[in-house]
Amino acid sequence: MTATVSFCASTVLASWLVDAPLLLLFGVGFVGVAAALAIPGERRYRVARGLFVVVTLAAFWGISTALYLDGPPGDPDPRLAWMYRRLGAECGRDFVINSGVFGFEWRDPSLLTTLLGGFIFATYPIWLWFGLRLGERLFARRLARVMALP
Repeated sequence: MTATVSFCASTVLASWLVDAPLLLLFGVGFVGVAAALAIPGERRYRVARGLFVVVTLAAFWGISTALYLDGPPGDPDPRLAWMYRRLGAECGRDFVINSGVFGFEWRDPSLLTTLLGGFIFATYPIWLWFGLRLGERLFARRLARVMALP
């Protein structure tokens, strides 16, 4: 497996390069919204947070996996093609693996490339957790008042 670094300005903000910051922002956003909506009680907050985590990770993993499985061009899934074609990728797998920055073989990826993709997907809960923790620190006062409600 050889990787040549190439730079394409139109696709730098693609796929996994965006996923980590988005997950972080979603975590912060959830806490801010939960504090603003005043979900009363610590137990209710924790249940809402748990549901949010499950739904968010399912959506990110589902979309990322669907893109990765949208392999070599030929019969691309039109529900996905709009996403990667605008960013210069030939198919979903090219979009996920290379993100316009790298030159990994995406037509027939090696086991190492596939494992790297799996490792990146496995980091999604960590990014979401960081976002939730950051949000809980940023909104600590308001969240403490809300959790104290009956």
